[in-house]
Amino acid sequence: MHTNVRNSLRFLAWFAAAAAVVAMPACGARLLGTRYELRSIERPVATRPVFRLKAYSFDDANTADLYFTDLERDALRGDLKSLTGELVHVHLFVEPKAGKTPIQSTAVNAAVTHIVMVSGEAGVYSGGGFLSTAGTPGDGSLGGTMSGGTLRLERATPGFADLLGASRLDASLSAPLDPMLAGDLASIVRILVSKTPRVE
Repeated sequence: MHTNVRNSLRFLAWFAAAAAVVAMPACGARLLGTRYELRSIERPVATRPVFRLKAYSFDDANTADLYFTDLERDALRGDLKSLTGELVHVHLFVEPKAGKTPIQSTAVNAAVTHIVMVSGEAGVYSGGGFLSTAGTPGDGSLGGTMSGGTLRLERATPGFADLLGASRLDASLSAPLDPMLAGDLASIVRILVSKTPRVE
């Protein structure tokens, strides 16, 4: 069997089996409560990871980095090439302030990197949107909601099957202040991004 076909079938099997992945109903019912959903604009497919690890760190009152993954802590210490799961990095670069920060559908104050890993293959979706924050960098926990953020595949290994394409992000997130774990997850994000070729 051709390598790309085999990898595509493997990715499809993971996509169908993971609890984080759902087929969207035609009516596009909105999720309520805590959520993270990256929904394809082109196809009736979405990924909804259930995060096991959450952490954030901050540089100043306006800048913070939030990390989320459905991987177990032990898995992060192993061979990254064997991982199957998702890792999300939200970089807040402007803390919204009433009357000072433009709050429009086109406003962007956060960059998002969403990495999908499937048994040695990886796809890096990148984009951004407006994160309406709950809390301030430096608090014991930080999060917020993002609606209408957009991401698209920016990097991918040769055998990665892009089932999402251009996608819309709707999320309600919260992470505890944990600089050590955030640092570990940041290192993994850097490694995976640097080793994944850009999509031509």
